[in-house]
Order: sequence, then structure tokens, then C-alpha cells
Amino acid sequence: MAEFTLKQLEYFVAAVQAGSLAGAARRCHVSHAGIAHGLNELERACGTPLLVRRKAKGVVPTALGHAMLPLARNILRDAAGVELLLQSNPGELFGELSVGCTLALSPALLPAIASGFAELHPKVELIFREASGGEVLQLVRDGQVDAGLAFRRQVPPDLEYVSLRPIRVKAALPRSHPLASRPSISLRELRDEHAITPDGPALEAMLAVMREAGVEPRIRWTLSSPETIRAMVARGFGYSLLYVFPEESRHDDSPVVAVPVQDQLPGNALVQVLPPLRRHVAKVDKLAEFLRGDVVGELIG
Repeated sequence: MAEFTLKQLEYFVAAVQAGSLAGAARRCHVSHAGIAHGLNELERACGTPLLVRRKAKGVVPTALGHAMLPLARNILRDAAGVELLLQSNPGELFGELSVGCTLALSPALLPAIASGFAELHPKVELIFREASGGEVLQLVRDGQVDAGLAFRRQVPPDLEYVSLRPIRVKAALPRSHPLASRPSISLRELRDEHAITPDGPALEAMLAVMREAGVEPRIRWTLSSPETIRAMVARGFGYSLLYVFPEESRHDDSPVVAVPVQDQLPGNALVQVLPPLRRHVAKVDKLAEFLRGDVVGELIG
């Protein structure tokens, strides 16, 4: 019987997915030499090449490599299931957990995870990757993070996700705004005011929400950073629409107030996006459990 390791199978799957040894090295967080050595050992155990290495053109699987790919994926998934079984009963979690998070969500979610989740699972080493929505999804697709946190509307059909909780859009207003003390507002009440919008796909999402309510926003500025948008709102330069606010936004002395929007708008949700090859399953599931809890619920509302 051929003798190979799970790590070698992980390198093989990563090389096929990335199309190169360099790409596989980035996905697996090891050196190029380490990937090459692992694949050489796997092919030696199998007695035949699994990849065709083309200089400056990456790698492609051989006929046997194509046949072996789904089997390797199944073995790795089963191994992840064994990890879950062993860790969950009695199951103290340990090791690394890498989390990708969109810029719109990170100011609220990452501090909550760094404190609340870390308190529940002190032996888990958290690694955070903060990026745009599209970049986070690519990190997930490439297997560079164990889970990605994003909005449901951002996730394409080829990625698996777990819904964590529904979220409502809120108007970000300066505390001095006449509508800031209201329990909720209609978007039509903001139609004559300046809007400060995010850029990229988030801008299209905001425009869709406004137009669904019959309002064409008067855009003053389009900015990349959610923190900059909140700072501009705090100074009274306009309003914005956001789904998530940091914890300090709930304090009475916060310069920005989150007011729920009463319009009937298309729903959205906070989701945990899963890579094609799941790793550290128990920790990922526990992260989802934490994000469904009351601490995050107060942030998202």
C-alpha cells in the first residue's frame, strides 16, 4: 500500500487549485521548497507523476492526478471530520484560526471576536485578515483563511456559506441631527440631504437600497473606509447607510447614531463563508456559534 501523509495530499490539492507550486505555497503557508518536497514524496509513494510541471506555466494534473483529485479531497474532508469529533468531546480548542473579514464588518466584529471568542477559547490563536469584500472572498476561495465574514449578497454561487443572523440597514446620522433621536426613520426623510457613500460594490448595494425606497441619493463624497465615512458623518457632512456599527456607537456620547430604517427593503445577512477545503472545522463551527450569540446581536441588531 502506498504510504502518504495528509499534508502531502493537502499540497497536491492546493497545487491543482492554484495551478502552480508558488500558489500552493501561499495557500498552505509553507515555502516553495516545502511544497515541492511534499509533492515529490507523494509521487514517489504513488509510483507515478501526479502533476506535469511546466516551466513558467505552472502545473497541471496528469490523468492519474485528475482521478486522484476527488479522492484526495474526500480524504481531507474525512480527516477534518475526525478532527471535529476529537476536539468537540470533551474538546478544548487549540491552534490557529484565521478569519478574513470585510472592511465594513471588521470595526464591529473583530474586536468582539478578539475579546469574547478568545475568552471562551483561550488556547486558540486568532489570525485576522482585513480586506474588501471581493478580496475576502478570494482569500476564502484560495484557502488562505479558515472562514470569511461577509454579507450574504456578496457571496457568489461557487462558495459555501453559513447564515449567522439577519441584519437591517441603519441610517448613520450625527447625534445633533433632528432625526437622530427617532426610533426609526423613512429613507424619504433623507432625500434632500447629502449622502456619504462607500465605493465599489458597496456603493451599488447602497444605491439599490435607496432606489428601492424611491429615493435618488444626493451623493456628496464616495469613500473607501467605513471609519472615514463615520468620521465624516460625525462632523455633520452628511448621512450614510450602514449595516454594522462598532460597539462605541451605542454609547450616549458617540458622535454618530445608528437609526433603524423602517422601509421594507430586501433582506441581507451576516454570513460565514467557507473555503472549498475546510480546515479546523471545530474552531470554525465554534466561531459561528459565537457570532450567533447575544454579543454580536447587540452590535448588529
